[in-house]
Amino acid sequence: MKIAFWSNSRGMGGVTSNLACISVMQSLMVGVQAVLFENHFDINNLGYIFHKTTTDNKFFRETSQYAGSKRATVYSMLEQIDRKCINYSDISLQQTISYLNQNLYYIPGTKSYDEEKREFFLQKNMKTMLSIMNDYMDMVYIDTASSYHKSSRMILQEADKVVVNLPQNPNLLTYFFRNFSEVRKKAFYIIGNYNYNSEFDKEYIVRTYGISRENLGVVPHHVPFADAMAKGKLLSFMQENLECKEDSPHYLFMKEVKESVIKLKAATKSSR
Repeated sequence: MKIAFWSNSRGMGGVTSNLACISVMQSLMVGVQAVLFENHFDINNLGYIFHKTTTDNKFFRETSQYAGSKRATVYSMLEQIDRKCINYSDISLQQTISYLNQNLYYIPGTKSYDEEKREFFLQKNMKTMLSIMNDYMDMVYIDTASSYHKSSRMILQEADKVVVNLPQNPNLLTYFFRNFSEVRKKAFYIIGNYNYNSEFDKEYIVRTYGISRENLGVVPHHVPFADAMAKGKLLSFMQENLECKEDSPHYLFMKEVKESVIKLKAATKSSR
């Protein structure tokens, strides 16, 4: 199952943080094998959230495992695909970074390619790469750039489900629902950094834009969650608080994320 996380509102949808949160929670709850990657490079990427690099270039690797001496990148993989010399073991077991008892794999991007070369490789080989991953993994999560590069369009077309990351901003919401009818056909919606006190809460969005409640989840605004990501300790935060009780300050956050995972799972089943 190929799931693209995407937003038309650059910098406001919380795409990367929502993808990290949902994919980790799903692996903890269900134990599916999943692979994650980005079609763009950003300093605050998935790798930064999972393991922050220190000044001496060492990693805080709470539960990560380097299964080989090299780390694969999306673009080195694409080069190998282009030369017809890649197989599944190169993708998942020998060179990627794995977490959660090898249920979650991350293929880093790289800044060693300029944007034009990166986009060229992605456009040429994205379908093959997605097909290889989909054959061997339960879930393929793609952090998809909001800019309408051809590779982003290809990912949205190839994805079985598009998780649209919505902001609590009525102007941006209206723009999306008026202009992205094709994306909406296979959309599941997540409101990231969700503020319960906003006038534009999930009930407003359901009522105004005709979304089913079962097709809308939230990742609440929660400072400890944001701090954990900033320190590269998202994995331990999620694991330590997975079964927290109602008296925990993290309970509501974890409850909402679990509900979002359950809803997304049901939505993906209906897409098969």
